[in-house]
Amino acid sequence: MKKKDLIKQLQGLSQKIKPDLEWQRSNRDILVAQINAQTGLDYKSSKVLSQAITQKIFMAVLKPIAYAAVILLAIGGSWTVGANATKNSLPGDLLYSLKLSGERLQVNLTLNDEKRTNLEIAFATKRLDEIQKVMNKPDNKSKENLDLTLQKFQESMANVKTGLSKLELSNKDKAIKVANLVDEKAKVFVDLLQTKKPGNTQVNQNTQDAITVSKAIGEKAVSVLLNEFEAGNGNVTLEEVTNKVNTKIESLEKELETAKINIAAIIINKAAAAEKAKAQAEAEKASQESATPEGQPETTSNTNQSQPSEAQPVNPPAAENTNQASVDQNNTEETLPTLEEMDGKIKEAESFIAQAKELLKNSSVTQAFEQINKADELITLINKVIAANSQYLEVPGDINPTSDSGANQGKAEGTVSTDSEKS
Repeated sequence: MKKKDLIKQLQGLSQKIKPDLEWQRSNRDILVAQINAQTGLDYKSSKVLSQAITQKIFMAVLKPIAYAAVILLAIGGSWTVGANATKNSLPGDLLYSLKLSGERLQVNLTLNDEKRTNLEIAFATKRLDEIQKVMNKPDNKSKENLDLTLQKFQESMANVKTGLSKLELSNKDKAIKVANLVDEKAKVFVDLLQTKKPGNTQVNQNTQDAITVSKAIGEKAVSVLLNEFEAGNGNVTLEEVTNKVNTKIESLEKELETAKINIAAIIINKAAAAEKAKAQAEAEKASQESATPEGQPETTSNTNQSQPSEAQPVNPPAAENTNQASVDQNNTEETLPTLEEMDGKIKEAESFIAQAKELLKNSSVTQAFEQINKADELITLINKVIAANSQYLEVPGDINPTSDSGANQGKAEGTVSTDSEKS
C-alpha cells in the first residue's frame, strides 16, 4: 500500500470515529478535577480552556486508535473480515487468542455498565458452546482446551457479578432488569454444565467449579431483587420473588435427587472395583504358588517371602488408591467429606429445603432464600465429592456393580438411602 493511500484511509477513518458522549463527559469531569487538585485553579469557570484541553487529550487518544485501525485494514482488508476470521475459532486454534482479545477490547470500549454486563453474558454463552464443540472434537490437547474454556467462562461470569454490583449502586431500575436476565441465564448455564460429562476427573472438577460460579451469580441476582423488594421498590413484586425462590427450591430438589443416585452408584461400583482388585491379587498369588516346582522348599520359601505375609494385607485395591489420590491432588485447598458422611449431608440439605418451603408459605421470602443458600452449599459440597469419585460413575463391563458382594460391601461402607437402590 502506498503512503498516500494510507493517509487517505487514515483521514477517512478519523472522520468516522466518534467517541461516546457519555464517555467524553465523564472523562472531561475527571480531567478537570485532576487539574483543580494539582493546581488549585478553578478551570470549570473557563469553558473555552476546558474544551481546548479536552480536545487535545481526545486527539492524543484517537490517533493511536486510528493507526491501529489502519494496520488492521491493511492486514485483513476490513474489520468485518477480521471478525469473521476469528468467529468460529475454537480453543487450540491459531486465531482463538485473537478472538478472546477482540472480545476484551469490545468490553473495554463499552462504558455503559448495563451493556458491558450484557456483553459478558453473551461471551459466557459462547464459552459454553465452545465447550460442547471441544468435547465433540477430542484430540491430544482436549483437556487443556477444556480447562482454558472453563477458565474463560468463569472470568466472564465474575465480570457479570461485578457489573451487577455496580448497577445495584448506581441505577436500581437497570440493576433489576439485569438481575432478572442474569438469574435466567445462570439457570441455563447450570443446566448446560451439569450435562457435560468429560471422562477426565480433573475436568469434571473444573466443570463443577464453573457450576458453582454460575449458581453464585444466580444467587447474587435474586439477592438484588430481594433487596429491592424489601426496600419497597414497586418494580419488584412479592409474586415475582416468591416464584424465583420457589424455582430454586425445585432446582435444588432435582439436583439433590441426582446426587443421591450418583453417590449410591459410586459406593456400589467402588465396592465392586475393590472386589475385583482383591480377586485379581489372590489369583496372581495362587498362580505363582502353583508355578513353583515341587521338591524345592528353599525356592518356595523365597517366593513366599516376596509375597505379603498373612499378617500383612495384600496391596490395597487400586480403586481405593485412585480415589485417595484424586482427593489429595485435586482438592489441596479443602478436605472433602468421605462417602460415609454423605448420608448425613444429604439429610441436612433436605432439612434446609423443607424449612425454606415452610417459610415461603408464610411469605417469608428472604428467610426462605437464606435456607436455600445453606442447602445449596451442602449440595455443592456433595457434588464435589461426586466429581472427585467420578471414575466410579462408569465402570468397565467386567465389573458387575449390582452383584451381591459388591452391593453388600457398599452397604458396609455406608450407602445413601435412595429409592433408586430399592429398584
